[in-house]
Amino acid sequence: ICVLAYRLCTLLRKELHQKGIDCSIDQCLESMNAINRVTTFYGDIAKPKKIEAFIEGDELASRIEEVYGLQQKYYS
Repeated sequence: ICVLAYRLCTLLRKELHQKGIDCSIDQCLESMNAINRVTTFYGDIAKPKKIEAFIEGDELASRIEEVYGLQQKYYS
């Protein structure tokens, strides 16, 4: 499993490099860890209101989000 995870990370790093984003595997994973989708429910328990927020993170995370269109995928 560890070898497979490492291979997937190297493929991601290679793909990001081809798209103009140069970073180490650690930098990439740390930045992507900051990307979150938060859903909050409030109000009446029977019919709560829902608010969704997308938290991008740092500059590298924003660039990765833009390349893969993560915000659009999370909200569709």
